Amino acid sequence: MRTTDDRKIQTIIQEKTRCKLQVSQFFSQYPLEYIEQRIGDVFNTVLPEQPELYFSNAVSLFYEELNQMLKNCRDLYVINKDVEALVKSSNIDAVVNFLREVIPVSYIFCSSMVSGRNDFIIVMDRYKYKPLDEVTSLLELMIGSHKNINCTVYSYGSIHNFLSKGHLYFSSLCIPQNCVYQNEVFFSLPTLTARKLNELIEKSTLLFKENIKKADTFFASAVQLANSRENAISLFMLQQACELSYRALLLSLRGKQVKSHDLEVLRKHIAQFAPLTVGQFSENEDEELKTLGIIQDSYIKSRYYTDYSVDGKELMKIIPKVEKLINAVKKTFDTHIKQVNEVDFST
Repeated sequence: MRTTDDRKIQTIIQEKTRCKLQVSQFFSQYPLEYIEQRIGDVFNTVLPEQPELYFSNAVSLFYEELNQMLKNCRDLYVINKDVEALVKSSNIDAVVNFLREVIPVSYIFCSSMVSGRNDFIIVMDRYKYKPLDEVTSLLELMIGSHKNINCTVYSYGSIHNFLSKGHLYFSSLCIPQNCVYQNEVFFSLPTLTARKLNELIEKSTLLFKENIKKADTFFASAVQLANSRENAISLFMLQQACELSYRALLLSLRGKQVKSHDLEVLRKHIAQFAPLTVGQFSENEDEELKTLGIIQDSYIKSRYYTDYSVDGKELMKIIPKVEKLINAVKKTFDTHIKQVNEVDFST
């Protein structure tokens, strides 16, 4: 039997999907030039008392559909207010019910490593296929704006493979203690032995220390160069420090080698499982991405552009922010290792 919360969630799913489809269809039916001209008519023309006698059939149809679309968007906003309150209340049961409604789920795991935020790992049903891209897009549309909830989706085969081989991140989170939903009577995913866990911790710690040591070295060099007013090469060193910090977590906790030097790309990968690293440059995401862009420019320009220069005051503002990032990465790794050690694995 569905609860009121379930019905609200189902309603928002249907309305958002319908609204998005309607907007797409609406703007695909009319040429851009036509839309621009008609909108211009609204601002430049005083309409008569009976506009239906003034407009052609095509124009009337255009405004009728536009008006209906805007009404639907307004209604959707009102409905979404209730769902937003539901999500902010951290009602895990409601979120789980929502996920079950839209995704063929085998398991759902929930972790609360960061206070005030729930991270859901969704394992798709092994017998029911739905494209991962479609599921990811749907989740982004529905709950992407809610910062206190993060959802990542994996196929059953991928998670089973990770857990069979042993994976420090997934093996410590995809366990019965963190399972908030399963569609099977018995928990059938592989679990770690204490011996295998110790091996993973040792290997991951070594990998993390190797990369974070390099990040510390680049950061120290950047500070020295900044003091010598070698601003351009100093900013390049900061870019390397940031890149190696991101990679330290991606490699040690996820075993993931991202083939990109772009800080924004690396940040996107790491934000899904290490939210503490996000916001170290600015609490405003646009400002943070802008700063990362400035740092990233130095990766190419400091080496190949003879006229490339960096403002000294700007550089001095960036240095402590990079240091904050490095410290956040270290804290994230230490916290995860501590939590892994507290998990009661079988011997």
